[in-house]
Amino acid sequence: MEEQDTLEIFKESHSEVLSRLNEIFDEGVFELFREKNGNREYFTTYTMNDAIESVIIYKNAIVSGEFINDYEDGVATDISWDSDKVKYIMRIRQKNENVCIIWFDDIVIRDRLYQYHNIGHYWVDGEEYLRQITYRIGLINDKYQVFGDKYCNELELELLPLMEFATLQSYIYVNWGVKEKFNSTLQGIEAFESLVSCVNDTELLRKLGKYKKRQSGYRQKRIADMLRQDKHQEAVRLLEEKIIKASKGYAMRSFGEMEDELLCKCRDYVYNVQSDRLKKLDIEVLEEQPFTYYEGDFEMKFFFLKRVKFKRDIEQDRWEVKVCYTGNVQEDYNVFVKSVENIFSLGSERYQ
Repeated sequence: MEEQDTLEIFKESHSEVLSRLNEIFDEGVFELFREKNGNREYFTTYTMNDAIESVIIYKNAIVSGEFINDYEDGVATDISWDSDKVKYIMRIRQKNENVCIIWFDDIVIRDRLYQYHNIGHYWVDGEEYLRQITYRIGLINDKYQVFGDKYCNELELELLPLMEFATLQSYIYVNWGVKEKFNSTLQGIEAFESLVSCVNDTELLRKLGKYKKRQSGYRQKRIADMLRQDKHQEAVRLLEEKIIKASKGYAMRSFGEMEDELLCKCRDYVYNVQSDRLKKLDIEVLEEQPFTYYEGDFEMKFFFLKRVKFKRDIEQDRWEVKVCYTGNVQEDYNVFVKSVENIFSLGSERYQ
């Protein structure tokens, strides 16, 4: 009776985390990891992207057996109470007869929101700055689809309808992201129309007005082409500024004491020491960051980006520099500085 009461109280007080676990098991995506730093707690990922890292933590866990991650043939699980160890037990059975048992004091949700405006990924070449915009709006949409408006601020909710503006979404950011053609919603068109009105781009507004009255593949492509043109960049820049403002209120990632020290030195060198050269050459810097629950050695990239006019379109030159923590902060920093200096030398020669 005591065991039953204990379990019922547990299930009532942990309804949200158990609901998330059930969702993970139903979708066949359960995996078990262990933190690399700190308390080295065991955890299961719920949602992971550049804007949010959501995990389920098993507090003070003891694990017996081995769970095989990436095993695709299904699992079964149950939770009970171990009165001898005064801990909860979760038994996980994989269909290959592998069994993993987790004893834990408590199970908790850890949702952490992060800045994403300064993160870049380059999976598809061409029009990269527009693809980054689509990617960031996609991050906002991912948060909204999973959590509703719980983790979206007012500015993000304002940007969200742009997911339904097919012209912008045509700039896919992953090779496997080719979507079936779809019509823009009225809300999506008007969200972009409102943005363009702020910069008084009358030609673009006129095209949007025709597109709103009658959508066609030709009109969609015509507007998409205009977004690449130099004379329509004010609207693009304004959209980027809005994304930056929406993102800046969130925290920056932390990767561990020594990793953070190295990253702090590298960022100071790029954004402060080299600020005049960045402005002179009009170079933008983005970062490709790992998740805070990364595995292996710490490594991330800095992208140095220069928008250049080619005929009437805007294209983008790109260089990248890796920063890796190998155990010696100063040596790793010196390697990074040398690589960045090479980029500035190339940039000065090309754009002087």
